Amino acid sequence: MEDLSKKAKHGAAWLAVGQFVMPAWEFGVGIALARMLTPSDFGVVAMGMFFFSLAAAFSNFGIGSVIVQKKNLEKADIVTAQTMSSFLGILICSMFFLLSPLVSIFFKEPLAGKVLSLFSLNFVINGMTMVPASLLTKDMRFKTSTKINIAASFVYGASAILAAFFGLGLFSLVYAPILSALFKAVAICIAVPYLPKFGWNKAAAMGIAKFGGSLTFASILNYIARNVDFLIVGKFLGAESLGLYKRAYDLAVIPKEKVADTLSSVFFPFACETRNDKQWIKSSFLKLSKSIALACLPALVFAALSAEEIIRIVYGEKWLGAVHAFQFMAIGGIFYSVMVPCGSILIAYGRMKAYVAVQAFYAICLILAVFFGLNFDIEGVAVAVAIALILFMFINFFSIKQIIGVSVMEYLNNMKSSIIVSATILISLLAYNIMSTIKSDMCNLLLKIIIAVVIYVFYILTYDDAIFTDVKNIIKARCFRVMKV
Repeated sequence: MEDLSKKAKHGAAWLAVGQFVMPAWEFGVGIALARMLTPSDFGVVAMGMFFFSLAAAFSNFGIGSVIVQKKNLEKADIVTAQTMSSFLGILICSMFFLLSPLVSIFFKEPLAGKVLSLFSLNFVINGMTMVPASLLTKDMRFKTSTKINIAASFVYGASAILAAFFGLGLFSLVYAPILSALFKAVAICIAVPYLPKFGWNKAAAMGIAKFGGSLTFASILNYIARNVDFLIVGKFLGAESLGLYKRAYDLAVIPKEKVADTLSSVFFPFACETRNDKQWIKSSFLKLSKSIALACLPALVFAALSAEEIIRIVYGEKWLGAVHAFQFMAIGGIFYSVMVPCGSILIAYGRMKAYVAVQAFYAICLILAVFFGLNFDIEGVAVAVAIALILFMFINFFSIKQIIGVSVMEYLNNMKSSIIVSATILISLLAYNIMSTIKSDMCNLLLKIIIAVVIYVFYILTYDDAIFTDVKNIIKARCFRVMKV
């Protein structure tokens, strides 16, 4: 298990590099696009993206997870998976080309359908490369996948900014992902190396359908739960409100997507490989949960208490309508982030009924809450989503509690350091907000950053915690190397 732990740390380190470089680049790209385009442009694209992403949950059909999860992968499994993923990609792309006018009618927005029809080309691209991408993950080649993802991110950002600069408007948000997906597809096939080969094996297809079917149903439920608020806001409040709401959501989920999802993607193949050793899984789950909490909780607390300065400075006055929604979303994002590893455990252990039940519970809660919150504009929807995410975290934890034998007290004690750090930052920034008389948004934001960083560094240096100790040792080692040079 020691070799696996080292391999996991190595994989996490490489993914950490990617999640430092890509968010910084994508954040800069987002700022540029937000200043070049309008909230309505982003809202129209979000309308088309709703149905695109819903179909993406179906088109994957759990094929990637089947490849990673299966211990003895054979050639028949690979060629059958390639055939299924490619066929589904082409089928869904064709359907959306035909049905896209109905999307425009539903939202009463002529461009929404055109956006969807163009986005649907990604189904063909992703269907062809789903298998090699999954083989990279199964082989734990995180260094290679990180390099490819970083390069694809740069392709997306550069092409989006150039398209917006040359006046393509909202379509700069459409063409750029397609170019990025094409680049990534070619790079993955070269890296594996892999040339798509097609074939059919009934037994392999049945195995994929059995596991992938349950996973797909759960993914669809999860997608509906995560995106039904966009559908409802777009339908009843319009493109501009959806653009503001989507901006608030995208900012609030950055820690979850860039930290929690990344670390869990490293954890998942190791959990599949070592699921018989529940003690190792439990220990790794607790370490992973603590790492996610230490990274995400302080960041989201800071975001909630600095939302107005962040929006005004970064995106400009036209985006101020997103401030309160962003604050509520940041609170919900705390719970959204820490529950991510639970899903990896349920899938690794093949507990698909439990996984589906959890997603169904969340979807029902969210739909009911969002319809109620709609009465209070996008701020009410954001509050509804935050409440549903709190419930989602608890049901996720109790779904894996018996599998790995972790108690509530163990989990809470494991989170103690992150709670203390976040609470200290919360109290300090609340006091600053009350007492500060400075009018400059830039000065206020810089001072808040300094306060939060000082508090975080203080705890790293003084608090008795294994992860903080690891961080101190890494810093010392780096400093020693620099001094030797």
